[in-house]
Amino acid sequence: NSYGTSVAVNGHFAYQVIEGLKLSVQPAINRSLSEGRSFSNSMISSGGDVTASRSMGNSTSWQITSLATYDKTFNMKHNLNAMLGSELYKSEYYGFSARGQKFFDEKVLWNNLGSATTQTISSSYSSEALASFFTRANYNYDSRYYVTASLRADGSSKFRGDNQFSYFPSGALSWVASNEEFLKDHT
Repeated sequence: NSYGTSVAVNGHFAYQVIEGLKLSVQPAINRSLSEGRSFSNSMISSGGDVTASRSMGNSTSWQITSLATYDKTFNMKHNLNAMLGSELYKSEYYGFSARGQKFFDEKVLWNNLGSATTQTISSSYSSEALASFFTRANYNYDSRYYVTASLRADGSSKFRGDNQFSYFPSGALSWVASNEEFLKDHT
């Protein structure tokens, strides 16, 4: 038999601070509990030994994404869009299992694994955490000349020492020649 329960809660909150500036937060949490039980009597079990086991698992994870965005047009030709954000994530798992073999009394099922002649017990734990911080800025002049720059920093608990964060910069320039006055008659 296996049993499980899971609960997930997500949210989204946004607030317009001033014209063009918006803040938002998106939290999420997931919680899961599981339990497994098994029993084989002497008639079913290979070798004729009574075996029983029981396992339990418990996991929790959460994530929070935060963003600040700014979008503004100046003098009808200068367009600016900027974003600053972070994302944090953490996950943990606890597990436990026990198995018994060669019971003298089959009626105990999985409720007294300690009364078995042969016992196996194991437990586990794992966790991971991630943190990301990012920013991006887009500027265009008169929908003709574009500049984009971004930077992202990602950190992980799986990385050790001085290498826990990696940085990813990028940039781009573009020109929409078809929006130039001297080409409008030629397109």
